[in-house]
Parts: sequence; structure tokens; C-alpha cells
Amino acid sequence: MRNKLLPFGLDKFTKTLKAERERKLPVLSLKEWHKKHGDTYAQYAGGLFTILTRDPHNIATPIARQFSKFG
Repeated sequence: MRNKLLPFGLDKFTKTLKAERERKLPVLSLKEWHKKHGDTYAQYAGGLFTILTRDPHNIATPIARQFSKFG
């Protein structure tokens, strides 16, 4: 049976809450979502547009150019 997509990313939200309760959220993110969508991907969840990355270049470049803006 295929998973049904719910509006506003609620399907992903419920999976995230379950993973958080089971203390498996980082593993869920790395193993499932990044494997499915690649090292960098965008999503809408809870009405927010978010870009997620685990690519070191995508993380290092903004920090190197705007270091003073990161706490």
C-alpha cells in the first residue's frame, strides 16, 4: 500500500513526531529523507519552506562568507 501524502506536509510531520518520541529523528532524516531526495532538498512542512542539506560545501560556504552573522 502506498503512503498517502497529506496537505501542508502533515504526513512528514507525523513521521517526525514519532521519530522524535523514539529518539530516532537524526537517523530518520539521514537514512530516509536524504537517501530519497539527495544531499540537499527543499520541502514545505507546516506551511514553512525549508532547505535541508548535509553537503559540507553548502554548509561551509555561507559560514565562510558571512561568519559574523552566525552565533
